Amino acid sequence: MGFKQRIKKFPQVYSAILFVLNLINYFDKRFWLKFPKYQITPLWRKRADIVKLSPDNKRIEIIEDAGKIFKDYQLMHNGLKIGLGSYYDYGNTVLLQENRGVHEPQEEFAFQEVLKIIPPGSVMMELGSFWAFYSMWFASQIKNAKCIMIEPDPYKMNFGKLNFKMNNLLGIFELGFITDKTNLSKSIPDYSVDFLLQKYKIDFLHLLHSDIQGYEAKMLEGAGHALSEKKIGFVFISTHGNDLHRECESILRAHGYEILCSAYLNESYAWDGVIVAKAKNYLGDIKIEISKRV
Repeated sequence: MGFKQRIKKFPQVYSAILFVLNLINYFDKRFWLKFPKYQITPLWRKRADIVKLSPDNKRIEIIEDAGKIFKDYQLMHNGLKIGLGSYYDYGNTVLLQENRGVHEPQEEFAFQEVLKIIPPGSVMMELGSFWAFYSMWFASQIKNAKCIMIEPDPYKMNFGKLNFKMNNLLGIFELGFITDKTNLSKSIPDYSVDFLLQKYKIDFLHLLHSDIQGYEAKMLEGAGHALSEKKIGFVFISTHGNDLHRECESILRAHGYEILCSAYLNESYAWDGVIVAKAKNYLGDIKIEISKRV
């Protein structure tokens, strides 16, 4: 077991180490030491080439200089800054360079369209938040937004915090795994969505975003009360397998949610499949169409 895996058992110690690394600007220094010599791997080459093929890239609003690398940040398509190498290091950095700050064109187009109708003062919860990109986007576009980010890995969460700070945004970050049942006895707790909504006194969650590496059906089971009561408006799920994708769609439909758009893993131009769902009658009739890889 490597050092990172061992230190995860002691999240307070890990967080203290990351605090010191941030103070000395370690991550930028590491980037400029290694990235100029980086040769993209075959895996990342394939990923970048597939992402660039999506027709949805042309439907996303992209600013000038998107994807470019500056002294201490890389620019995303929507004008947000991210720390250098803050999301899967250098392979994804190249992908963002080549695709003008877009890494998941189908999902990002859908998210762009949903943001256009989200009301001020709305609440978003991002599960498996890592670099917190979608929460940053939400916070930057929705007036008086509230963003809550749950991430089990202190190292990954650190990049989300740095990215929020870089863009002068405010959000709530909490270490935790997402599953169907809450267990507070662990050093990094297990949380259900229903528990988190109660903990943060959220009567209505406008947007739930989930990218939790295979636990998405468990997550929906742990959100059963909120879903059945239509206390969640939009649900974005990154899926990690076609059977799991079908299961998630089935659970959402059983709770009275409509699938606005969906791409199985083999239909995706990104690494994950995607489901975008909405509580019926919430914000009226909405149509979102995304491309599908064949």
